[in-house]
Amino acid sequence: KRFPGILANDDVTFEVRTGEVHALLGENGAGKTTLSTILTGLYRPEQGHLVVDDRPVVFDSPRDAIAAGIGMVHQHFRLVSPFTVAENIVLGDHRREGRAFVTTLLWIVNFTNILVLSSLSGWLPTIFQGLMGYDASTATLLATTVQVGGTIGAFGLAWLIVRGGFIPMLTLTFAIATVSVALIGQPGLSLPVMYTIVFIAGWCVVGGQPGLNALSSSYYPTYLRSTGVGAGLGIGRVGAILGPTLGGWLTEYYSWRWAFYINLPVGALTVLGILAFLPETARAHRGKFDFFGFALLSITIGALQLLLDRGNSLDWFGSTEVVLEATVAGLALYLFLVHMFTTEKPFIEPGLFADRNFSVGVLLMFLVGIMMFSGMALLPPFLQGLLGFPVITAGLVMAPRGFGTMIAMVIVGRLIGR
Repeated sequence: KRFPGILANDDVTFEVRTGEVHALLGENGAGKTTLSTILTGLYRPEQGHLVVDDRPVVFDSPRDAIAAGIGMVHQHFRLVSPFTVAENIVLGDHRREGRAFVTTLLWIVNFTNILVLSSLSGWLPTIFQGLMGYDASTATLLATTVQVGGTIGAFGLAWLIVRGGFIPMLTLTFAIATVSVALIGQPGLSLPVMYTIVFIAGWCVVGGQPGLNALSSSYYPTYLRSTGVGAGLGIGRVGAILGPTLGGWLTEYYSWRWAFYINLPVGALTVLGILAFLPETARAHRGKFDFFGFALLSITIGALQLLLDRGNSLDWFGSTEVVLEATVAGLALYLFLVHMFTTEKPFIEPGLFADRNFSVGVLLMFLVGIMMFSGMALLPPFLQGLLGFPVITAGLVMAPRGFGTMIAMVIVGRLIGR
């Protein structure tokens, strides 16, 4: 690192491993502070490179360094010299961080995505069977393909976000979601094409929601994180209230195709909201993607979903097909676990599960998913097929379920923050 007339750092090699403590010794002007400020993004070196977790990184600002887990406690308080004492105090007041604009955008994006997600989950089985003419087994399989795509998409999108950044990846994801959901309403599509479109829609809409949650978590500091994320999801649940009602109203008074076409303006609003985020987190180096591990996990999820969908109609393990699907799911899961614990860079790092909070969170989300998505898929056919409610009434009956979720998310977010 050079300054006018001064070579501050020359041929410096510095390596720090987890758990180590180092001391930099040197006279005044030896370059200790310069090296530290390069490592924390205040300065950029003219030569050389930085490597974090075996990945080359470039820090354009201290924000990038902090996102990579590198921060600096300065020897002296850092003040803005031209500012008065009062102006410096106001500048450092975390209550005036100006997060209102981005928070509003997060609320809008959460609202629009959950609106589409709840509408898809609520009305797909009914539309596929009652209005598109598919038999009950095919309609159920098509509807659950959305969740299969969402589960696989959550894993795949997480890897893409780490390598490509939140804004580019989420923008692309929801742009594809907008088009794919609208295509479901197109007439004359063959069944294989419909399966493909529904899978892509699930990948982008259902799989994209965890990406939005991660974006919210990365934006808010620790002391605001639970409140900020909880409030955003709470507002998003308004979409869960309106989604079934809007889908039922469009189906009843216009055409069931409009339940899908309405996603075009809603999806465009989501994409524009994401693009409005100016801050971006630091991107990791594009490391090697574990295609084998990802393929094994996808096969496990797909085979298990087929087993659960078709088992009841095929007398479960009295059917050769169900036995075959169970065998494929079990074998793929076994190979995935062996691969995860033996390969150098697995698709899912097993060390994550050593964190108790992470493991408990995964278990709780699994249990919540069982209760939440099973109800979302079964309520429409139950209300219309067994109770005989018209489409619009069924939508209104399903709407209140979002109120409890919305209130709980806002309250729990604030309680966690305390």
